[in-house]
Amino acid sequence: MTEYARRKTTTAATDLDEEPGSIKYESRNSTAATPGSSSKMKENGGKKFLNESTGEEGSEESKKKEKEEDDKIVDRSKFKKVEISVFRGNDPNSWLFKADRYFQIYKLTDSKKIVSVISFDGPSLDWFRSQEERDKFKDWSDLKIQLLERFRSIREGSLYGRFFAIKQTTTVEEYLNLFDRLVVPLSDLSNRVLEETFMNGLFLWIRAEVEYYEPVGLPKMMR
Repeated sequence: MTEYARRKTTTAATDLDEEPGSIKYESRNSTAATPGSSSKMKENGGKKFLNESTGEEGSEESKKKEKEEDDKIVDRSKFKKVEISVFRGNDPNSWLFKADRYFQIYKLTDSKKIVSVISFDGPSLDWFRSQEERDKFKDWSDLKIQLLERFRSIREGSLYGRFFAIKQTTTVEEYLNLFDRLVVPLSDLSNRVLEETFMNGLFLWIRAEVEYYEPVGLPKMMR
């Protein structure tokens, strides 16, 4: 083969390898960086590559935003508005129970609990104003004691009478609810009195069934 023929053959082979799509062409050009890409990577500190290749940077941003939203929801729930109920002189025990829960939520000190008088209305407000003019309340404990003495005494007669006359007229569940409601303000009654009153108020056939199991204590009787 002549020298000219050998050169032509070698050139043709080289051109064939360099054609787009050839192994040699793809291998040589796959590592070539686009103009300016190296400098951009340096400027971004590699963040662009990290974000596009693994998505970790974007994932961290997303988690951070989600946490911030969750924190906002928790904060809103903490400050959910809770109001103390209005007291007009009826059922002072129930009102005091709710008031104490209100104080616990807002962590009020005894000196600040006196603000509960803003919920007084009608007879209770008249009573508070008349007392304040004569002898101001020292603190919440003093107000609580005098409030019970003033408004509980009005209803005691009827409360005890209703409790001792309690009778089951419908379902056991409704009887239990009525019993619980009537016994709340009567904290001075002994367990023996409570148990006897509860049993006497049941339907005869239900009472016989309860006595058959010989329960000890009011909680077991009410099961």
